[in-house]
Amino acid sequence: MIKINLLSEERGKKAKGAAPVVVAPVAVGEAGPVPVAALVGIILVFALATLGLFGWYYFQNSQLERRIKDQQAELKKYEDAKKRVDELNKKKEEFQAKLDKIQELKNKQPYPVLLMNKLMEVLPEGVWYTSIGASKDGMKVEGKARGLKTVSTFYDNAVAIPDLVDAEKGMGNIKQDSALGDVYSFAMTFRFIPGGEKKQEEAAPADKGKKAPAKGKAAGKAPAPSGKKDAGI
Repeated sequence: MIKINLLSEERGKKAKGAAPVVVAPVAVGEAGPVPVAALVGIILVFALATLGLFGWYYFQNSQLERRIKDQQAELKKYEDAKKRVDELNKKKEEFQAKLDKIQELKNKQPYPVLLMNKLMEVLPEGVWYTSIGASKDGMKVEGKARGLKTVSTFYDNAVAIPDLVDAEKGMGNIKQDSALGDVYSFAMTFRFIPGGEKKQEEAAPADKGKKAPAKGKAAGKAPAPSGKKDAGI
């Protein structure tokens, strides 16, 4: 009995007619799976960059805080200086108010007191008065001085005072005292008007609206004698 292995032949045919296995070619340079070491490196670089950026911002904030503190300290100095200036201005105002009050009281003094104050104000060292009195032209002072230069200083001081009106015209009678050597006697006439003629003229318009006091017996005063000039006091 003859046996034919048909199954083996069929399998051979199927094996011969089967489609070939296709293997996809791999291109040169194509990236494959990323290694773990590269991922770790990328993470480290990112962490370092983050830390560097954070450090830079921290440094900038520190600088700004230091500048703010410096500015605040400087501002405090200016505030302290401003307070000091305000205190000085307040003291100045108080001092000026006291000076104004003293000047007001001084202006209310009687004419003889004001006259003596002015005469002492113009008196330089080395000059003294021998007589002070009234004259037909106003007031007259006589005195002595050590040297002509001292007399000249007294004359300049008197002319510079507006209260001593016409003092530049009233200087005269300068002569050397033979008994005292380098001592000269002098005389000066002037009209005494507190504040000077300009101040008197400025005050005059304010007095025009006031009613003039009655003269003679109605006012309780005797009429002013004629033939005499106003002495200014």
